Amino acid sequence: MSALNRFLTVAVLLLLVVTTAGKSQQAKTQENETVLFAIEMNPAGQATIEIVARIASGKFITAPYSCDTNDALATQFEAKYLGTGSRYRLIFGGAAAGTAAVQPPKENFADVAVEVKSRVRLSGLTMALATNSQTLGSQAGARREPSDIEWAVAKDLVRRVFREKGVPAASLERLRIDALAVSVLEKNGKPALIGTATIERADKTGLEHSLFFIAQRDVSGTGFAPVLVEYAQAASEIEGKEDFFVDHVDVDGDGVDEVVTRLVFYENYRFRIFKKKKGEGIWQKVFETETMGCL
Repeated sequence: MSALNRFLTVAVLLLLVVTTAGKSQQAKTQENETVLFAIEMNPAGQATIEIVARIASGKFITAPYSCDTNDALATQFEAKYLGTGSRYRLIFGGAAAGTAAVQPPKENFADVAVEVKSRVRLSGLTMALATNSQTLGSQAGARREPSDIEWAVAKDLVRRVFREKGVPAASLERLRIDALAVSVLEKNGKPALIGTATIERADKTGLEHSLFFIAQRDVSGTGFAPVLVEYAQAASEIEGKEDFFVDHVDVDGDGVDEVVTRLVFYENYRFRIFKKKKGEGIWQKVFETETMGCL
């Protein structure tokens, strides 16, 4: 065998070793990957599950999703994680709160149904997260319904924010808070108000203004100050959108939970994830799914 042939043989063998090792590592990574799901209760009282994101090294990664049933990658991913019998840990208030098990497909039911076993009562806009991770959401949960005083504080807060955004006084008369929760997002134990407020159009054909907010206990310890404000104004009746709180969980282990929301707009929706900027009191969006809903 010539020197050239020996060199080529060695090169091919090395390439095979590297390729095989790479595929093996990729398979291992996929096998052990963490997936985050959203759990909600539909109007008929059936709990459903959807994939929000994959997680790797504390970062969120888009999961394969497609309305095309011929999309092999999306179909394979859904079959792996949304197959009948798949069981996941329920996360509510950032903590483990039970289980969610995927049920067999139902006739004339497009969503993926789950059986939820939990002390938590999910309904309407009270949603939860789920995961295949055995370590996420291990701390004590603190999510609860707001008190009458907290409702009043939230209404004053959103009214002030809407005014700052230039919303007319006449429109403020139509202000309503569609969802409000109280939970603890940081290790400091301070409560946070997390909610959605809207103002309907005068002709009642849709939303004119919407607001998703997180407000945390201020330095005085007696009031709440907004740390995240997501405001939207709709130019027409079909352009309105609302962002609803799903739940929260500390993904990267920094002591501050990431907040997951469901952004609903005309006939479709997306999931979004917000995170507090390190060293600052500012929250920002760090992840958003593709448009979901297949309409």
